[in-house]
Amino acid sequence: MANNIYVISLSPAIDYILKFDELIKDKTNRPYFTEMYPAGKGIHVSMILNNLNVKNESIIFSNGDFENYFYTNLDKINIKYKKFKSEGDIRINLKLIDAQQTECSVQAPSINQIEINKMKEYLKNNLQEGDYVIATGSVPSNMSNIYSEIVELTNSLKGHCVIDAFGESLNLCIDKKPFLIKPNLEELAFTTKMQISNEKEIIQAAQSLLKKGAQNILISMGSDGGIFINKNQILKCPIGNWNKQTVNVAGAGDSMLGGFISEFIKTNDYTQALKKSIICGSATAYSNKIASIELINELTVPIEDIKVTNL
Repeated sequence: MANNIYVISLSPAIDYILKFDELIKDKTNRPYFTEMYPAGKGIHVSMILNNLNVKNESIIFSNGDFENYFYTNLDKINIKYKKFKSEGDIRINLKLIDAQQTECSVQAPSINQIEINKMKEYLKNNLQEGDYVIATGSVPSNMSNIYSEIVELTNSLKGHCVIDAFGESLNLCIDKKPFLIKPNLEELAFTTKMQISNEKEIIQAAQSLLKKGAQNILISMGSDGGIFINKNQILKCPIGNWNKQTVNVAGAGDSMLGGFISEFIKTNDYTQALKKSIICGSATAYSNKIASIELINELTVPIEDIKVTNL
């Protein structure tokens, strides 16, 4: 039986994208393009998994006047979800894009412990051995330990827990032995409090998290590709020679994570999973929003051109 994937979104959002020829501070700026759509790191992961035709369910905490818009648009793209309540309005985040990209990300609303307990009970009743739980994104200020609780619960149910977080919320769950974590370079440095300026320091920082309990680490490095590391191997993969322009980096790391998990479930092969992660992350960076399967397939051929190096 295929593994089920549950994607937990404690802090979903509506992204409002505004594109400018040139964004000038302290002036009235008029965007040439605008778009709004459901977002947040967990939602992005569900979107890329859907586009890859991988069965998944979003577990979403939300509230407020914009819920109807949010869920109506999730329905349009066939995202399967289970709703729980947060205590504040769903976030609206701004992405201001010209030659650079400026993001305005709102603090996640708090969540009542009763709703967290409902979610835990839902997982206990539905999660099967070998299933995956992906918990990603910022956490409410009143729940710094929530990812630790999710890892512990998932492991007790013999599932695989994937955490995409950094800083305190990641450090608090490392000793619970998450199956996979996915920091970018800035997040890796912040979490480990180590200086990172070269490949050797990247590996040293990652190995410090392996020693604390992380089983596998996927490090996103933007245009430099990614590194996968566990106790047995260190793999490095650059992006392909696709000759395409970056359009919007929002969601690229989430697509990288979704691509990795989707391929690992199929192949049980870390090398192939790393390649797929680079393809999916790059495809989203080349798109206005989460990459389509058509673009992912275009970048996948031929996958042999993407070379993974053993470090």
